[in-house]
Amino acid sequence: MFVQMRLILSYLQSHQTAELEEENAPDREIEISYSRMKELLPFKAMEDLDIFFRPTDYQTSRNIDTFYGSLKVCPISDRLLKLFLEDNCTLQRICALYLPQSPTIINETDDLFTSRDLLTTLVLTNFYVFWFPMVHTEYIKQEGAAESLESVRVFLADLRVFECLFDLARETLGSHNILYATVLLDLTCLFLNTDTTSRSLETYLVGLSIMLDCLPGLSMTTALGLEKLAFTIFVHEYNTGNFELALLFAEKAVDTIKHLGNQCCVQYASATRVKGQLLSPPPSPPSSLHNTLIVNLRTD
Repeated sequence: MFVQMRLILSYLQSHQTAELEEENAPDREIEISYSRMKELLPFKAMEDLDIFFRPTDYQTSRNIDTFYGSLKVCPISDRLLKLFLEDNCTLQRICALYLPQSPTIINETDDLFTSRDLLTTLVLTNFYVFWFPMVHTEYIKQEGAAESLESVRVFLADLRVFECLFDLARETLGSHNILYATVLLDLTCLFLNTDTTSRSLETYLVGLSIMLDCLPGLSMTTALGLEKLAFTIFVHEYNTGNFELALLFAEKAVDTIKHLGNQCCVQYASATRVKGQLLSPPPSPPSSLHNTLIVNLRTD
């Protein structure tokens, strides 16, 4: 594991003189993401959605508060419910079924998917279609919404479920893809919040490796990955006090943002904070500090 970390660090050092990100990178990202979304859809044109869906399929949505967070509940027809429960309900169809709940994505160019939005949609749709209705049917029945489509905005789920969902994302997007790397970083946050720091560390290494391969040179995306990796190593190695490697990654994140000329952004402040924690770790007991780190991560 640590050999792989060293290789990543060596890779970054060898690209110190790389060119900065192009000014039109955000526009290109939106264009690529939108093209990817069109590839996912099983329809040749958006007008085909009108043939597939009926106005009565979706009714007025409402929110209910549960132990798992605030849920958006959208009653749907029996016909559409059967489509969701089909054994051959593919990821492409699920994404298409999700779109009518977000009409602004279809009708307004200002609301096109960014890479993170697209991956969030992939995970969201699979999560509330395949896992949530099966596990929480009894609870939803108590709320009087047994035949509803639950769109979960707060993720608190079994890790095995998320691993399955990310496998679906990898199959759809490909393992050598910056979008897939982004969603891996989301998965590592979940691991870290559930005290599985070893898994979090391993997943960060994979995600960062993909990012470095897809985005050679320096970028804010890479800097974010480095900062998260440094923090994960800090949590993982707190009992041993071996923070040397974590400090190297934190310093690399700070130096990357400086090189890009973005010292006034929040991410720079966050990376600097992580570096400060590594230089002078608080004298709290390991268990107490670990809980504090988890709370801080959830509120960041």
